[in-house]
This record gives sequence, C-alpha cells and structure tokens, in this order.
Amino acid sequence: MLRRLFRQLTALDDRFAVAPEIILVHDVADGSAGQILTETEAANTSFGGNVRTCPCEGLDYYDQKNLGACEARGELIIFVDSDVIPEDGWLEALLECYIEERPDVVAGATYINGPSLYDRAFALFWFFPTEVDYQRRSRALTRYFFANNVMFRATVFRRAMFPDAPLVRGRCIMLADQILKSGHRIIAEPRARTQHPAPNGLKHFVYRALCEGQDNAHFESAHRKSFTALRHFKGNILRIFEEHCQPPPRRWPQPHWRSRSDVHRFRLLRTHVLR
Repeated sequence: MLRRLFRQLTALDDRFAVAPEIILVHDVADGSAGQILTETEAANTSFGGNVRTCPCEGLDYYDQKNLGACEARGELIIFVDSDVIPEDGWLEALLECYIEERPDVVAGATYINGPSLYDRAFALFWFFPTEVDYQRRSRALTRYFFANNVMFRATVFRRAMFPDAPLVRGRCIMLADQILKSGHRIIAEPRARTQHPAPNGLKHFVYRALCEGQDNAHFESAHRKSFTALRHFKGNILRIFEEHCQPPPRRWPQPHWRSRSDVHRFRLLRTHVLR
C-alpha cells in the first residue's frame, strides 16, 4: 500500500500548492513501530513531502482516525487503511472530483479482490459493492462512504468527527448522516478504487460477522423506537429496492376467483366449450 501511495503522490507532485504530508497512526501496544518506520523508509524512494508517525494507545479504529485528523495541517484529509491497495489513478480521481465538483466529502470505491474462489465468493455477499458494480457507476451524490477510502474538507470533518458510540461500522454511517444534515454534500467517485482483501481465515470471518451483529443488536435494543442514522439508512435502501424492483404490471387483468365453487364452475364451462 505504501509503495503505491508514494508513487501516486510523486506523480502528482507538481499539482500540489502545498507539499502533502502522510500521517501513520498506529497503536504502540502491537509493537509494530519499528516495522512501520522500516517499511516506510523502504517504500519512500522519491516522495518529498513530510512523513510522520503518530503513536497512540488504547484507541479503537475510528478514534485513531480522529486523532490523525487532528494532527493533520492540510486543507484536505484523506483516510486510507493499511490493508487496502490503491489502484492506479486512485488519488488523481479523488482530487479531480474535488476540483470539479467542490463537495465536502469524496467517497472512494472499495471492493473485495483476490485470486481465489473464496475471495470471489466473499465479494458477492459482503457489504462492499463489487468491482463490476463500480465499473457501471458514474460520479453521483451519495448518503454514505467507507472509512478506509474517503476524502474530507478538513474543516468539515473536524466540526463533526467520528461519533463516540458502541458500534463498529455504524459510526461511519452516523457521521455521514450528521454531515448531510448539516447541509454538506457527499459525492461518490467510482474511479477512486481500492482493493480490500477478504477476511483472512475463519477467525477473521467470525470477527467481522460479530461486529455486524453487534451493530444490529445495539440499534435494535437501544434505538428501537427512533430512526437513528443506521436504521434510517437501511430503511432508505429497502424503500429504494421496493420502488425499483417491483415486477411490471400485467398487460391484461387476470380473473380473481373468490371461491372454490366459482373455480369449479369455470372449469366446467371451459370443458363444455372445448368439447
């Protein structure tokens, strides 16, 4: 991931008014600080901007992103996770969308990718759209984004931040809903694609499933009578599905027989006519 990131930043170097910076947020408890610095130095062969690490302790996924955003000094903040692989043109697509549309949030496109049958099968039912789905889409307004591939105006993000909630994926949707209610726009850019690996083994798969179940259980128990961001989002998806996936009306009305005797008389009449 770092090699591709450095390469794309270097290719776009002349288009930046201010040199970009990379902030690597990591938990000191996992003991990976030395490895991160080694890999960063090995990957950075030509990038001239500032690269700095931001160690933390006891922060979860979204809190680490909040910390990194507070440390950032630029006009734009891009979140990208260490386990995704940016495709060629990913960064350029994000920046072009921002320059041409001037949104407050640019949502990139993340999909499951891998060579094995397991990877392809997982991509069909996971919450990320498939690569084919993105290839059919064009730039458009949206109501959500994925936290592993998204760009914000720094001022917009710092006024909102990822909310403090006992959720895993739901906090991302809650932030999107808060941003939209504040009058800001989120635009999805399907050309800004990153590849995400499928869960690595049964343990990772079960963990992902438990996270999804935890979010659903929380909203069902704590917010049963209120339309929270996640429930509202799911309701919108269901309504869209119902509106656009209804079968077409029949051209000719079909008779509705209201009793078994009516059906019996119809069958006798049809038999008599055919004879």
